[in-house]
Amino acid sequence: MKIGVVGIGDIARKAYLPITTRIKEIDLYIYTRNLDTQVSIKQEYNGVVICNTLEELLKCDLDAVMIHSATDSHYQLCKYFLESHIPVFVDKPVSMDLNEVEELFLLAQSNNTLFRTGFNRRYAPTIKNAHSFGTPQVIFYQKNRHNLPGSLKSYIFDDFIHVIDTVRFLMHEEIVDLKVKHLSNEKGTYSVNVFITGETVSCNALMFRDSGITEEKIDLHYSNKKVMINNLDTSHQCINNKEIHNSVSSWTTTLEKRGFTDLINEFLKDLKNSPKFLLKDNDSLETHRICNKIYNLITSK
Repeated sequence: MKIGVVGIGDIARKAYLPITTRIKEIDLYIYTRNLDTQVSIKQEYNGVVICNTLEELLKCDLDAVMIHSATDSHYQLCKYFLESHIPVFVDKPVSMDLNEVEELFLLAQSNNTLFRTGFNRRYAPTIKNAHSFGTPQVIFYQKNRHNLPGSLKSYIFDDFIHVIDTVRFLMHEEIVDLKVKHLSNEKGTYSVNVFITGETVSCNALMFRDSGITEEKIDLHYSNKKVMINNLDTSHQCINNKEIHNSVSSWTTTLEKRGFTDLINEFLKDLKNSPKFLLKDNDSLETHRICNKIYNLITSK
């Protein structure tokens, strides 16, 4: 398969290229106008094809394109390739503008073209294992960062969106209601706390970005069972007052632990089976809608 790549920044170099360049079944066609980047990519990865323009990339008879560029470029890039019926994988968020997100999903559906958003946490082994237990009664999710207040929109759509998507995945049911608390100071927003209820589950989703530590913790409570996930790589279960420690194998790579390997493999598997739009991808649209609702609830106060 011929896979185009747009955007050779930090996320592409750290999370995607180390995986995709090792898959024998695909050939990579990388678009970048930066001459230094072209040289470094050729030196680091043998066999990749460099394209200097998007038009040149489009003429490569691609099976799909993976977009890892800055968020504000996603809309135009996704639209460009979807209009040409090229399947698209794009980093989250698709856009910080919900109207643009909805337009792109409508375009993908109208053209019956695969359109995948890169929510990696759903594919982390610890998260997938917890998901297999079914609907919990209570979820506590906190994703904290050290000394990193920021603008509200970026806070929610670039970072907190991971928390919302993972909570939705673990709920196994639709959100019925949500309430929001947030805190900000002269540095920007530093705390967003969302209280979510479904038909049978209640959730507390928190991000505190003025913390003393960068961490990610999830507690899930079931009848007579509790599951605790720490930084995606360790998991504890407490069943009938007895604790069981479950760690991801020491042989498991960081990218596997964080879900990137299975995320990419599933996209390529779906692409190989059919390049057509899949209804399951609409789920990421709903995550964007929930994030937009949270943003509007905060800004309307």
